[in-house]
Amino acid sequence: MKISPKATYKLTLLWAFAESGLGGLLHGLHVPVTGFVLGAFSVVIISLIACYSTNQTRDILTSTLLVLVVKFSVSPHSPLPAYVALLFQGCVGAIMFKLFRYNAFSLISFSIIAMVESAIQKPLLATIIFGKELWLAVDEYVNKLLVLTTDQTFTSFSIYFLSTYTILYAVWGVVVGIWAYKLPIKLAGLSVVEQSIINVNTLQAGPKRKRWFFIGIFLVILLLLAFYVFDMPTPLLYITRTIIIVVLIYFLITPIVRYFLKRFTAQHHSFIANFNKALPELKITLQKANQFASSHKGLYKRWSTFLLYLLYLNLQDETS
Repeated sequence: MKISPKATYKLTLLWAFAESGLGGLLHGLHVPVTGFVLGAFSVVIISLIACYSTNQTRDILTSTLLVLVVKFSVSPHSPLPAYVALLFQGCVGAIMFKLFRYNAFSLISFSIIAMVESAIQKPLLATIIFGKELWLAVDEYVNKLLVLTTDQTFTSFSIYFLSTYTILYAVWGVVVGIWAYKLPIKLAGLSVVEQSIINVNTLQAGPKRKRWFFIGIFLVILLLLAFYVFDMPTPLLYITRTIIIVVLIYFLITPIVRYFLKRFTAQHHSFIANFNKALPELKITLQKANQFASSHKGLYKRWSTFLLYLLYLNLQDETS
């Protein structure tokens, strides 16, 4: 297989397509394992950019920002943590490949870090908003359920649950990292027959928002004053702290992040236009890869084959 000289650009388009299309759908449906799927795909794309790029750090960071722009433009309903995860993955990938170059160690380590971040992001956000009392309540609820059926109790159930959940993501990170490291060899080793089978031809905030923004700021100030000035009972203190954090996230941090994303999007409108033009070809490529993978049995074999040929169709040099 001869890699296209526009490999990084094509990978960025494919990454943006996955984040804005599949990512927007998963976030819209509130699927709990979104990071499990999208995080793995991001690791694969970033690893290929590092493999084929002559300037890994610059190209990975540029691609990450462009994908953020498309994601914000096409699926603005995606929650703030989705943008944070995407930015985190791009930055960690750029740092890892800058420090350790492209090799098995850096790729697998990057994959583990990216997947662990996807695992702990939501529990960490829940802890910030509700505090450790949330997990104490979970432990108490589980023990009450156990008492109904057994005489035993489960100490620190939430810790064991979160640890198992994180370890599962870390193991998945190892699997994804190993697969991504072998991917360039697999792409290069596609037979002429297989290539001929899948060959495909190139186909401003309004006044109302401003008013709510300032109302949110005003409420935060009032709550902060109440939090530090008045001597409140523990339950009220806990509720007040939770309200303050929620208001800060949704009325201050989120609008600020969206403001800068909107400005950055306006500066890169040409890439968004190119992305929209490339959508029909990307959809055809998706159908071709799915058609070829459908002949394989087993979930892992089918999905790995689908991704392999999806990447091949996007990376092949049209002149070859």
